[in-house]
Amino acid sequence: MVEGGVDDDGRLTRTPRKPRGLGYESIVPSEEPSYLDRMAKRFPAVAKVREMAAAGREFATSIKAELQMFATPMDVGSDRAKATAKDFANACRKSRWVNQRFYDFLNQRFTKDDHTRMWNAMDETSVRAQDEVDARVARFMEEDHEMNEAQAKAQSRAELPDIIAEMKADKTGIYALPEEQRLVVEEMSRHAEALWNRALEAGMVKGEGLPFWTPRAAAVIGADGTWGKIGKSGDKAAGLDAMGRNLTTFSPNTLHRKNRTVEEFERAVKSVDEGAEVIRDIRAMPLAMSRLERAIAGREFINEIKRIGKLAGADTTSTGEKPGFFTIDHPAENSPWRV
Repeated sequence: MVEGGVDDDGRLTRTPRKPRGLGYESIVPSEEPSYLDRMAKRFPAVAKVREMAAAGREFATSIKAELQMFATPMDVGSDRAKATAKDFANACRKSRWVNQRFYDFLNQRFTKDDHTRMWNAMDETSVRAQDEVDARVARFMEEDHEMNEAQAKAQSRAELPDIIAEMKADKTGIYALPEEQRLVVEEMSRHAEALWNRALEAGMVKGEGLPFWTPRAAAVIGADGTWGKIGKSGDKAAGLDAMGRNLTTFSPNTLHRKNRTVEEFERAVKSVDEGAEVIRDIRAMPLAMSRLERAIAGREFINEIKRIGKLAGADTTSTGEKPGFFTIDHPAENSPWRV
């Protein structure tokens, strides 16, 4: 279905043939009114029917959008917003995976007595490091009267490696543990320090974190092994391997620690509930880190939503319900977000 000829060199030439019955002019839209346009102009009833049909399509589209917003609000968001939400979901999944690996390794490689010994060693190391930092702060300020407390603290924290070297030489705290146990708690401590730095960047906390931070928790432990909240002995908790999955931007692990030693902490909880006991179990650390990391991921998610709105010059938050917004239910924020 081609037309052709022969050029000067005797070679065949081929040119496309125009489609029969469909000239090229059919590709160009006609400026003449369509049949329906002509009928609508001629008969007012037809025009009314067309208006009603257009209104029906618009109504159906709005209903679809509202249903989608109610069922899967992220599906109606922009690509940028969807990517932000996906980053948050991935951060939560990664947190569960990393901290579950810590927890499983502790369960598989060590006994319950080891778990207690490792927790005690971590807490002892943390307390001694804090005491040494405070002692150096006092010494620096005594030696240099022009040095303020903030400067003295910064200089003392800078000497933390020297404090750790002294504990290694004395073989105290985690440095008295068998090598495998020490390596595990050191790795968890590094992970906790990285989480604190993320919390700082997200604006959740201020200042320096505790060296060799060890989570402290207390509960009322029943004879059957279940444990409940302090002051609410009837409320049973699932156990150390229970991990929440709700969006949150808050974690109790970011609060200031009022009691430096575990003995002070134990006296404080027993003053509230005599049956309370401190949970001296290193397995509490990956669970606490998972909760903290979820809170950080939630705060980073909220911060990114605000940043996108600021760049676009549009409101992405509202103090009340608005069309096109949906509410994320979590402890720190409970306002509608446009995503």
